[in-house]
Amino acid sequence: MNSLKKAVFTAKTLEECLETASIELKISKEKIRYEILEEKKGFFNKKVTIKIIEEKKIKKVKNGTIKTEDGKIIVKNPEENGRAATITPSKSVKILVDGTKIKNRKEVFEDSKIEIVFDENLAERRTNISISPDKMKAYITIKFIPENVYKLKDSQQSSDLVVEIEIKEQKFPSAYTSKEIKKELITKGVKFGIIEEALEKCINTENVDSLLIACGEEPLNGIDDEIKINFDTGNNNKELVADQKGKIDYKSIGYIRPVEKNDILAVKKEGIEGKDGIDINGNVKKHRVAKRYQIKAGEGCEFKDENTVIAAVSGKPSIKGTTFFVHKIHEVKTDVDLKTGNIEFIGDIIIHGSIKEGMQVKAGCDLIVNKHVERAKTYSKMDTIIDGNIINSTINGGGENIIKLNKLKSLEELTAILEKLIETIDHVKTYNILGKEVHDGEVVKVLIENKFKSITQICLNYIKLAEIDENSEDKKIAIIIKQKLIGAAPLSIKNCNELKSLLNIVKENIKMVKGTLSVPVDVKIGYCQESIINSSGNVMITGKGEYVSKITAHANVEFINPTAIARGGMIRAQNEIKCKKVGSEGGVSTKLIIGKNGNIWVEMAYQNTCFVVGGKEYTLDVPSKSIHAYLNKDGELIVDKFAL
Repeated sequence: MNSLKKAVFTAKTLEECLETASIELKISKEKIRYEILEEKKGFFNKKVTIKIIEEKKIKKVKNGTIKTEDGKIIVKNPEENGRAATITPSKSVKILVDGTKIKNRKEVFEDSKIEIVFDENLAERRTNISISPDKMKAYITIKFIPENVYKLKDSQQSSDLVVEIEIKEQKFPSAYTSKEIKKELITKGVKFGIIEEALEKCINTENVDSLLIACGEEPLNGIDDEIKINFDTGNNNKELVADQKGKIDYKSIGYIRPVEKNDILAVKKEGIEGKDGIDINGNVKKHRVAKRYQIKAGEGCEFKDENTVIAAVSGKPSIKGTTFFVHKIHEVKTDVDLKTGNIEFIGDIIIHGSIKEGMQVKAGCDLIVNKHVERAKTYSKMDTIIDGNIINSTINGGGENIIKLNKLKSLEELTAILEKLIETIDHVKTYNILGKEVHDGEVVKVLIENKFKSITQICLNYIKLAEIDENSEDKKIAIIIKQKLIGAAPLSIKNCNELKSLLNIVKENIKMVKGTLSVPVDVKIGYCQESIINSSGNVMITGKGEYVSKITAHANVEFINPTAIARGGMIRAQNEIKCKKVGSEGGVSTKLIIGKNGNIWVEMAYQNTCFVVGGKEYTLDVPSKSIHAYLNKDGELIVDKFAL
């Protein structure tokens, strides 16, 4: 309003004054500038007088301003009474005003020296190589960090500036070369299996995350030879399976159906040779070597080709080791009695009936009896299976092997006692214990009679076995033993070296006997009573057990049936005896004998059961269970048990 029609207004209230002024001056109340000249606030007399101020009298105040433009900060000073412009730092930038770093809002003027300091970073590249625990794989991660070049962000003019920045330019580091990547890998020990395709991905400025950069070669394990058997082995196992030590179990107990001439018995499928692997460090990783088996064609068999064995004759197939046989079979469909006479056959014998009193059966291979053996004798060079009861009979499985094993046992006992005898003789002579005038023969006789009494029985046992065998070497040793160690014979010994010579001969004979032993055989029976059972291998009792019998196995004796009873008699084995129940409530004497390195396991035994391990005895005085008898490392007999 250039001129005012009226400059003073009076009314009861300020609001009424402004209303009147607004109408007369034709201006809104909000734009009216005024000053109060008088104001009365009496209860009955209220009055307000205002004076309108002309526009030209209002002084317009101008504040300072600030803005950013083209990377520069432009400041304008305020006019009189105006407020100065201010600048405020942000997190991403440092501001110095007149050389001092500011942390909060700061007034600035046209002559203020304002410096902007941007955060600086250098372009860099980072690699990380991780290697799998098995050292077969390596992974690479590459990150490129650029150098950022900043500039001030343009802003509108205002009284306060909060500084903002933006990236003007990014400068990336140079890409890796193949040579540099390989050098990094070598530094980490990666020497083998670098993947060229992956290497190509690493030689640019793109980030790489856990990229497979090297891979070793896994070893290729060998595949074992496989022998497929084309006939029923009696245990439904058509393939030869090795245990952890690589030994194959070829037990073929049970009735085996005959094969015809030219039938294929076994085919060997050759395995595959393995190949060593190599890890990324260049270390060789060994492969598992394939097991190789050499199949052989034994009696009654021949090769169709180098990996195929066929039957050369009709008969019963069997396997021992990796050698296949076909034995001719002699079948007796009735009992063996006076009508059939004694039976002797070079191959397998199958008797569908029983062997009656007084009869004798000799098998050149396996013997199978479907029923009983009653007061009779059987011999087999290989496995024996008797399904029925054995009463007052003698069963021999293993043929000559039994004699050889018994002979070997006697020779080993003789060796041990001769070594001790010779050592004692040297001691007696060194210290003149029996006097200087006593010659070696007298010393030997005195020691045998007083300290080494068992040597006589050991010698007699061997002489008895030598008389059975036709071996000339055995007879030679038996003659020397009679001349040097039996009765008054020791007196003929002039020098102790004669015993040393005998000891060397015995040791050589032991080696010879061991070299002629064939594969141990098994005897499998149901029940025996007052009988003798011998086996060059194992004896397995599948039925009720044994009663007052003598069972000898050169490997193991095992009672299979959970209710089997061993009552009375003697059970002897070299390695292990496993029984369910032993003895009786009446305390019948039952003796279990095992070699010094063997174990006896019994689920339950009555009093008067005798455990013998390595010649040391222990007899139960009360019924016990969970029994384990063995020699500890000090050679002491230990019998672990729980009382019933």
